[in-house]
Amino acid sequence: MNQEKRRKRALITFGIGEGAYKFMYDFFKDFQNFFLTNIANMNPVMTGTIISAMNIFKVFFSPVTGIIIDSNPFKSKDKFLPWIRYMPFALTAFFMAMAGSAWAKLPTPVTVLFFVSAYIFNTLLFNGYKGAIPTLAKNENEVSVVSTSSNLFKEVCRFLVGVAGPLLIVKLSATGKAEDAQGFFFTLLIFCSITIILYLTVAFEYKNATAGELKETVKAIKRQGKKGGANVSAMFRQIVSNKPLLIVFLTCSFAIVRYFVAAPMAPYFFKYVIGDVTLMAWYKAATQIVAIVATFLAPFILKYVIKDIKKLYIIILIAITGAHLGLAVTGSSLWGFNILMTIAQFFYSLKGVYDIVLFAAAIDYAVWKNIKKGGTETVAQGTAMSFYFMAITISQVIGVSILNWGLVQAGYQGAETVANPALASNLMYVVTYLPAAACVIALIIFLFFKLDQNKLSEMRKEIAEYNELQKKL
Repeated sequence: MNQEKRRKRALITFGIGEGAYKFMYDFFKDFQNFFLTNIANMNPVMTGTIISAMNIFKVFFSPVTGIIIDSNPFKSKDKFLPWIRYMPFALTAFFMAMAGSAWAKLPTPVTVLFFVSAYIFNTLLFNGYKGAIPTLAKNENEVSVVSTSSNLFKEVCRFLVGVAGPLLIVKLSATGKAEDAQGFFFTLLIFCSITIILYLTVAFEYKNATAGELKETVKAIKRQGKKGGANVSAMFRQIVSNKPLLIVFLTCSFAIVRYFVAAPMAPYFFKYVIGDVTLMAWYKAATQIVAIVATFLAPFILKYVIKDIKKLYIIILIAITGAHLGLAVTGSSLWGFNILMTIAQFFYSLKGVYDIVLFAAAIDYAVWKNIKKGGTETVAQGTAMSFYFMAITISQVIGVSILNWGLVQAGYQGAETVANPALASNLMYVVTYLPAAACVIALIIFLFFKLDQNKLSEMRKEIAEYNELQKKL
């Protein structure tokens, strides 16, 4: 197989890494509250405090990981490859130590230490993997191929985790009938093992695909680094000076809160409202199927149905809000919950695709404004895109905080909680109104986004003309 064929194959297989990340991280994320409260026996207030503190720290730690990766501490020919190849092993060690310490009933601070380590250092794997994309993909079409494969593998693996996770955690438990520390440990071990195998596959394909071009690519990256290294304060100044970017950043910071409330609430809903956690598998299956469908449909909807990204995004936020408010009508009905949350997930998955479109539009605006001022294109696109990860982290801080506040207000007392009608009713209030409120705030912020499709088309045309002119100089 020649080098070009290897590279084309790697463009598709690189997306496996996105799925691998979901095997490890999605199970952890879905059950993190449940693990700390029901398995590690921590109260909801302490749980919320720890998770919120870690997410606040990650907001600032994320750009630091970029600096660490760019400094190439492994002295590798490719600064990204070691993180793709070895970081899954390190994270697996942290995760298993966390689950094992809870199972062995070691002192709570020991479990928390490993929890914090796994929670923070997953950023190195995420950014190390994502940072390798420009080395592999050489043009917009190739970036699109990587993005498509990443979204596909991500949603498929989310589906598999969503279906298998709730079943395995029960079936692998000591009794085989109820979730416990043993079930959590062995389920996490299975998912972490799959993650390692998939990332090793990605590393192998990536190394083979970039072997012939690596030397020049690394030189180019080093030259760019000398012109301007990662600078946290510069990134924040860029946000403040770019109004569309600021609006998109704040919109995502609130809109994504919906996910960090709705997803962790599912185990509580099925345990304390329905009374059977295994039924969560059907819910996860339905939501992940529609997520995959939405991923495929997203570009076609924008191209052929609603061609204005601003109007489409507004409709999506309204639809998500409406689906959650619909729970006020269906109450604790299992079918009502499954149907409405499946609808919400469909639109939320569309939103996830269009988030990147909006960030790209805001970056194009910055480039266009710079051209209008007669300058050169100095906008750091990678720096601006890093705020998408920061928006996710900030939304997680907000989501986890209000979720745990809501659980306390609902009457949840940790592992000793006994299901009762009042608790069930209060939990329904949490999953109904908190995500809806976050989406309403996001909608209000987004109404100030002024770039419609005509303006975006005009800007991108002028940018393309400017780039062609620069090539001739």
